[in-house]
Amino acid sequence: MQITFDFDFDDYVAFQQHYITTTPALRRSFNIFFGIALIGFVALIVNVLSNEFVFSDLLFPLFLLIFSVFWLWRIRGKGGVKRSVKSLIKKEKGNSQVLGERTFLFENDYFIVTTTQSENKSNWSVIQKMDETPGYFFLYISNFMAYVIPKHKIELQVQNLQELLHQHIPQEKYKLCKK
Repeated sequence: MQITFDFDFDDYVAFQQHYITTTPALRRSFNIFFGIALIGFVALIVNVLSNEFVFSDLLFPLFLLIFSVFWLWRIRGKGGVKRSVKSLIKKEKGNSQVLGERTFLFENDYFIVTTTQSENKSNWSVIQKMDETPGYFFLYISNFMAYVIPKHKIELQVQNLQELLHQHIPQEKYKLCKK
C-alpha cells in the first residue's frame, strides 16, 4: 500500500500539540504549574478576605498566579505551539526536511518513508507506539519523534491504512485518543 500527501505547517502544529498533551513528563509539569496557579489564587483570595488586608502580602501570590497562567497559556495553548513552530521553521529557512511531500510505502516486513530530502526503510518493530486521533495517525519511532499521517489528506485510504497498521503494530502499542 502506498500513500502520498503534503505534510504542511498545520500538520506539524497538530503533532506538537498532540505531543504536549499526551507526554507524561509534560503533563506532570502542566499539573505542577496548574497547582502553583491554584495556590496563588487561593492565597490571593484568603489575603483579600482576611481582616488584616495588606497590599504587599498580595505581591507573591499575585506573582505566582500571573507567572503560572502565562506559562500555561504560552506552552500549552495552541497559539504558543504555533508561535514556536513558526519560529523553528523561520530559523531553518523553511525547514524543507520537516515540511513537504511525504510518500509511505507499506510492505509486509517493512515500510519506506520518502521525502524530498531522504528515504528511510524501517522494520515494523521500529514503531514504539501508535496514537490515533480523529484527524491523525502518529507512529512514534522514539519518545519524541513520530511519523505523522493526516487522515484528511488520505481520506479514501484511511480504512485500509487503519487495518494495515493494526495488523503490524501490536495492540499494547496502540492508543486511540479523543483529541
